[in-house]
Amino acid sequence: MMARLQNAVEDKTAQVVMLGLGYVGLPAACLFAEAGFPVVGIRRSQDKIDMINRGQCPIEGKEPGLVELLSKVVGNGRFRATTDYSVCRRAQVVLIAVETPVDPVTRRPGYVALRAGSDRAGPSALPRHARHHRVHHRAQDDGHGC
Repeated sequence: MMARLQNAVEDKTAQVVMLGLGYVGLPAACLFAEAGFPVVGIRRSQDKIDMINRGQCPIEGKEPGLVELLSKVVGNGRFRATTDYSVCRRAQVVLIAVETPVDPVTRRPGYVALRAGSDRAGPSALPRHARHHRVHHRAQDDGHGC
């Protein structure tokens, strides 16, 4: 299984799914697509999905070259966005880039969005090897981690 994944990564045929298309996820997804990987991004807002699929950047900020890169990778078919978590079933790589705000008192990160994204993808939506890692990490949770 791992050898097949390694080969798919090396020859850039591994289907990448990015859960979260904000300030971290969208640029990362675009860079994977620019590198040659087929990428699908997941975001909850249909309005933002529509913008992305038109090659328009839905986030504000100073990300030099992101507008042009997004337009390029959408235009060449390497990147598309959806609200449909079932795309995780066909993915070989699932990355989660969601907010993890830090509690100002305890200084511990909040994993609410991370857990929600993982739960939305669901054990049945993730490839078998990803389910193992997800379940393994959840089993190690001591109440302070994800």
